[in-house]
Parts: sequence; C-alpha cells; structure tokens
Amino acid sequence: MAVEELQVDGQLFRLVCVRRTGVAVYRGDGSYLRWGDALASELQAHLEMLDRGHPVADIIEVGHFEGSLYYVERSLGEQTFGDACEDPIDRGGSMGPEEFTGFLDVMRRHAHAQLVGHQRTRPPGEFAEFIGVAQAMVNTPALAKAIHEAWGDAAAILSGFPAALQHCDLHVFNACPGGIIDLEGAGWAPVGYDVATAVLEPTLAEPRWLDGQLGLQWFTPDQVRTYLEVVDEEFHRFELPGPSTQIHAHLICRAINLNSHVHSDAAIWEARQSMLAQVLQGFLDHGHVPLSFR
Repeated sequence: MAVEELQVDGQLFRLVCVRRTGVAVYRGDGSYLRWGDALASELQAHLEMLDRGHPVADIIEVGHFEGSLYYVERSLGEQTFGDACEDPIDRGGSMGPEEFTGFLDVMRRHAHAQLVGHQRTRPPGEFAEFIGVAQAMVNTPALAKAIHEAWGDAAAILSGFPAALQHCDLHVFNACPGGIIDLEGAGWAPVGYDVATAVLEPTLAEPRWLDGQLGLQWFTPDQVRTYLEVVDEEFHRFELPGPSTQIHAHLICRAINLNSHVHSDAAIWEARQSMLAQVLQGFLDHGHVPLSFR
C-alpha cells in the first residue's frame, strides 16, 4: 500500500497519485519516483523510448524498496500543458500561443522518434489490446457489436503502417515542456496514432455537441490545422502519408480507448459512452467521426 512519504537514498518523496496498475507516483526535488510491483513493463518501455530518442525523462536511478521495483526520473517541468492552461480553458478559452508552441514541439519530436526509431509489423491483435477493444466491449455491452465492426474497419485502414512504440494515453496532461510523462500502458501501435489523436483527445474526452457535431475543446481550429500540418510534414519526410489522411480511423480507435476504463465520475462516464455511441454511428455510416472541425 502506498504511503504518503518515502525516503529513498536520503531524498524525500511525497505521494502524488496511485495509478490504475497500483504503481505509486511520488514527487521529489526536481525528480519523480515510481514504485510498485507492476512497474517492470513501464520501465522497459521508458528505457526503449530513451534509447530511440523520444522526448521522455532521463532515468536517474533504478532499484528496489521494500521488495518492490522503483525508478527515479528527472522532472520535465513544473506543470503539464494541461495544468498550465486549465484555468483559461475553464473560463471558455483555448490553449495560449506559447503553450501551444511548446506542446506542438514536444509532439513533433515524439513523432520524429517514431519515424526514425525501430519499427515492426504488428502481430494480430496487438493494437486491439493496446487500445482496449475487448475492455470497451465489456464496459459498453450495448455498443459491443458496433465497436467490433468499427474497430475492424479502422484497423484495415491503418494496416499498411508499421508499428512504433508509443504512449497509450497521450494528451495535454501527459505532456510537459520537457517531454511526455506517465508511460503506463506504453506499447506498439500504428506509427503516429498517439500523436495524431493527442490534439483532439479533449474533444472526445470532454464531449460538447453542436448540431450533432463534436465541438473542438482546448484548441482552436487554426491550432488543430497547424498541428496536423506540422505532424504531416514529419511523415512526408519519410515518404509516408500524414496522419491527418487517416484521422477518422485514428479517432475511432481513441474513442474506443476512452471507454476501455470506467471513469470514476458518473457524469463523465455517461458522457463518454454517449460520445462513443454517436461517433461509432458516424464512422460506420459515413466513414468519419462527426467533428465540427473539417
């Protein structure tokens, strides 16, 4: 069980949160400590991402404390981009220009690392497991048939792309000025999946409907357009189609992923199930997610 404070090698760490896997996250002086029995796969992914040039934190120390694995990573910033922008967003605004430029740079670096790093063909079912297709079907049984069908269509669209190691839950609260954090669940997915959906994750996670279309959240239309253009340019350098050309296949996968875990807030969970039902219908009927942004 997590304790409020840990003293490891003379440094004090204070509890920040306990993640779904039971891994506890602690904040120290300019560093974070992750501790728990389920940490091994996250540590392996973190080390692989470091080796391949992804914008992730340097690992300072690895060891065992009271029989469980821990590792200490260097802080990538005092705040995530989500923390920095949450107040203006709550007042009806969008991400500021400085924060957007920083967020975009981190995402571009992450995309670049996927494109130059090790890639491989995905084993059957690996991407489905990565985004939690089976769990989403269990959590929303009335949508299980539609999830299965839409997943199959999206997977076929993305099947021509190699797999790269990437973040399972990339969004504004998992990105800091220095890079991306919280690699729990990191794994292999079609190159660009996490980057392509990160800018539109708030639109799916905090659904606001306007005349049957999802209204953009956190980002302005110009910011989303600029973001996708910059990411596409990285892909074009490697003679690959930009992720924006398959954005609806990427987004249906992200919508399924958002329902692979039951949210603790009942209102949010209800809104996400309703969102999934409507985007599944739009994708299956018309081949696209109903976005107000074009």
